Amino acid sequence: MGNVYYFVAERNKAVSHYEKAVALNPGLQTDRWLDFGYAMSNRGDDSLLHSIIQMETGQESEAAGEHQAAMDFYREAIDLDPSFPGAYNKIAWLSATCSDRSLRDADLAIRSALKACELTNNRCHTMLGTLAAAYAEMGQFDKATEFAEKALAISPVDSQEEYVFYVERYGEGLSWAPFGFEDDEAFDDEANELDE
Repeated sequence: MGNVYYFVAERNKAVSHYEKAVALNPGLQTDRWLDFGYAMSNRGDDSLLHSIIQMETGQESEAAGEHQAAMDFYREAIDLDPSFPGAYNKIAWLSATCSDRSLRDADLAIRSALKACELTNNRCHTMLGTLAAAYAEMGQFDKATEFAEKALAISPVDSQEEYVFYVERYGEGLSWAPFGFEDDEAFDDEANELDE
């Protein structure tokens, strides 16, 4: 409904509907956040829109293997709008799982993931899953398993197999690896080759 109001130039009504949508589902996909950012910018508040743009640019950098640049964009996104959970989640994920192990920082990953979960009232399975990966990176497998189970409990059906994998993995005292990865030594070798 927010999109309808946005496109018929009822910006205040659009913002109201986007705010309700975000309150009901804080883990909305980036395109919905972007819609919300546009609506807010038309109301005179550009911070969320610019934060989303920085996060999107960070995602492009990350996909290109430019992990430090991605981290910088994610930090800029937080500077622009400290209430945007997506940017905290991106920092947490990269800090916990980056193939460039020099960028891994379990403390930063946990702090950032906790902030993302706080901002979403612990109702976003992807952010709970990131927190689980962060705890696993720290070696706190009991907490990693706990948060993977919480993510599983609220995840959509198409994500549940992945969370079952991580609940089992963390329960065995193993850190994060790509979903379905079977050979931890090969994963470590592959990550080490990427670092070189």
